[in-house]
Amino acid sequence: MRKGLLAIMGVIAVFGAVFLRDYASLTQVADILQHWQAVQAEYPLMTFIGFVLLYAVVVTFSLPGALVLSLSGGVLFGLYLGGLANFIAAWSGAVIAFLMVRWGAHALHNGGDNGAHSQRFLNIKNALEHNQITVLFMLRLIPVVPFFLANVLPALWGVRLRPYAVTTGLGIIPGCIVYTAAGDAAKEALLLGAAGSASDLITPQAIWALFGLAALAVLPAVLAPLRRRLGV
Repeated sequence: MRKGLLAIMGVIAVFGAVFLRDYASLTQVADILQHWQAVQAEYPLMTFIGFVLLYAVVVTFSLPGALVLSLSGGVLFGLYLGGLANFIAAWSGAVIAFLMVRWGAHALHNGGDNGAHSQRFLNIKNALEHNQITVLFMLRLIPVVPFFLANVLPALWGVRLRPYAVTTGLGIIPGCIVYTAAGDAAKEALLLGAAGSASDLITPQAIWALFGLAALAVLPAVLAPLRRRLGV
């Protein structure tokens, strides 16, 4: 039964990668956002809850579209409420995925094949054994491995829930803020280019969002010495 859960998660992830990729593009999402806004005007709380649940499912099963949903949170709910929605969804989805993988792969914790043979994965595993909190935080803060692997690998390697949940929550905050701000700032552009002109999009908030995106882009280089010191 436990291995069956892992198989189901894998099938859903592959299905999403093959059949849902086109629906995760900004062009497709622009149409969907207009419908969401119409529903939001009438049912704001239900729209918020529905968005969080959808985003959490996407994260839990590693479906395509997490980045687009982060932008959409800013479009639909603004910086503060959208940031809260994105954080709750991304954090809860990551924790649920961790718990599902840990439960499904319980036998792998007690020895045997851990499913990761590459040198990079082995380096991360060794670093986790010596600097668990720091390495878990870095897995979230910079793209050492893809987001879904940062959910799966700690579960396979026997990391405890509390440090995983805390470091995940802290590590995703910068990305949540920046991408939500970017979505809020580019709201008109994302809604089928509704802005009157390009100058309409050059707002102080848009400029700060661009600075935030640039900071996230250079963060891996800034933290490279620490990565080398930890061996990841």
